Amino acid sequence: MIYQYSIKINKFLSSNQIEKLMTIVSEKRCLKANRFIHQKDRERCLLAEALVRYALIKDYGMKEEKILFNHSKHGKPFLMESNLHFNISHSGKWIVCAIGDSQLGVDVELIRLLEYEDIYKSFSSTERMHLDTLPPQDKQTSFFKLWTLKESFVKFIGTGLKCPFDSFSIDINSLELLKEKQQDTNLSFFSKKLDAEHWYALCCESDIVSKKIKQIDLDEILSFWQ
Repeated sequence: MIYQYSIKINKFLSSNQIEKLMTIVSEKRCLKANRFIHQKDRERCLLAEALVRYALIKDYGMKEEKILFNHSKHGKPFLMESNLHFNISHSGKWIVCAIGDSQLGVDVELIRLLEYEDIYKSFSSTERMHLDTLPPQDKQTSFFKLWTLKESFVKFIGTGLKCPFDSFSIDINSLELLKEKQQDTNLSFFSKKLDAEHWYALCCESDIVSKKIKQIDLDEILSFWQ
């Protein structure tokens, strides 16, 4: 079973809240957060790990001292000495994660104005043909829906840039990995608009997925470690 979690941040955190988060996450995460120039990036970085820890302790009964993170050679995070898998993403106002008993990948993206030409070329010819058929008012949101689906797949397989975006195709309507490429097609995709400005996607091996994305309040995270 795979469960999905989210936090929505509508304003900057206070210095006390940031200090509290730094006592919750690992030292390595604190160091990573402190390398960011912008406060919102530091907040997302800290909250991403705090959200995973909260879910593992509250819903999976893991002991704090047993939560040990590591990364694969391509940078995909994983839990040491555990059969559970997780993945995290953050963009705009949202931090998301999914946790379950099979491999998975998640992505969230803020819908925004972009110079699409170069990024558009990263899509497969099948995907570009589909986007070209859409009316102008639908292209931007469909672009980000497809982008999050493809990001979730790349994060699922965990090979990073070794899997170019134009090397596989996803049907944006059926949410299926197309079989024209030599890829594992025994996958499930979940796609949802979190609000008017953010698309979210999950890619996983399991077809048993909790469709509800559990939204956790920031105060609940902080008070959990009182």
